[in-house]
Amino acid sequence: MKILLIHQTSNQDTLLDFFNTLGGNKEINELKVLSPSSGYDSFRKRTRFNKTVKKDNYELILGEVFFKDKKIVNPYSKGLIKLLKEFKPDVVHVMYEAMSTIVLQVALYRKIFGFNYKIFFYGFENIYPSKLSDFSFSKQLAIRFIRKNLDGGGYANTEGIQRLKTLGFDTSNIKRVFRPVEIKVDDCIKKLDDFTVCYVGRVTEEKGIFDFLRKVDRLNSNIKVKIIGKVDDNEKELFFNLIKENNQIEYIPEIEYSILFRTIAQYHVMIVPSKTTKKWKEQFGKVIPEGMWTDNIVIGSSSGAISDVIGDNELIFDENNFEELIEILNKLCTDKEFYNEKLDYIKVRRKEYSYEKISSQYIDIFKDK
Repeated sequence: MKILLIHQTSNQDTLLDFFNTLGGNKEINELKVLSPSSGYDSFRKRTRFNKTVKKDNYELILGEVFFKDKKIVNPYSKGLIKLLKEFKPDVVHVMYEAMSTIVLQVALYRKIFGFNYKIFFYGFENIYPSKLSDFSFSKQLAIRFIRKNLDGGGYANTEGIQRLKTLGFDTSNIKRVFRPVEIKVDDCIKKLDDFTVCYVGRVTEEKGIFDFLRKVDRLNSNIKVKIIGKVDDNEKELFFNLIKENNQIEYIPEIEYSILFRTIAQYHVMIVPSKTTKKWKEQFGKVIPEGMWTDNIVIGSSSGAISDVIGDNELIFDENNFEELIEILNKLCTDKEFYNEKLDYIKVRRKEYSYEKISSQYIDIFKDK
């Protein structure tokens, strides 16, 4: 089986490690990865640059996307059609949403040029309009075309699959497949003597961290809290008012990525207290498996895909009930048996995101049609 995987970024070592594992699967004869040479990352508000890579198990090739100064996930202007003609893949796996313009481009090329490849996608989006008529007329036409030409895909959460089903997609070969996340940390790193809870990510209201801080006075006095991440400019005053004169809390604006996981590995518990808004809710939460790989017990809210990813109801709290979060933290701090039970669970659960596991699930989807 020859696989062409289209991915909008390829500049992370962890991602390259996944490509290498996938390409090494015995079911795959050859794996090529296509990424844009550069493009504007609208989420992080910066231009992202990729690089070519050639390894025994895969080759990463660069193309060009239309309007790359606007968005990195736009359709390809150069590289894609040439690769399809020369490589002749059996499967084209677009690592982006089912209703993306790149999936549409791949489907149109198959129709126009008579290619024989199967088309698969990988998505995260769990907030869609529930009816086809809610989209513009041009988008409706595109969705109808994609529905007829899609062979299957993977979704990082179950909500996204249900959304596609309500929009008329055949979901029989659309499976929940977690995002591949595998972190290696030295076993010699010791936990801090103080029981330490951490939050890692954007420090903003919608992430729930402010609500946690409003209840922090009910936290066991022996628990230390580390907050790591950038505070949104318009929320700095509120944030610093919430943590001032509290010696339980330490704010760390930024930790270099190369040492981030070694730092987190010293802590005991990670919280992911996100809240659902009208336009956003957690689609996966990459930080959850990252916390698990660093031997942190991860507690999350009921928002979006967090429950899916954590997988243990005793580590989930209602997103509108932060007192429940405090209760779980206090129990983990004071009940050694409960703590050890949940740590053992985390060490098993994190294997669900391993490169080998996710690669096998991709192969199963490719072979199912």
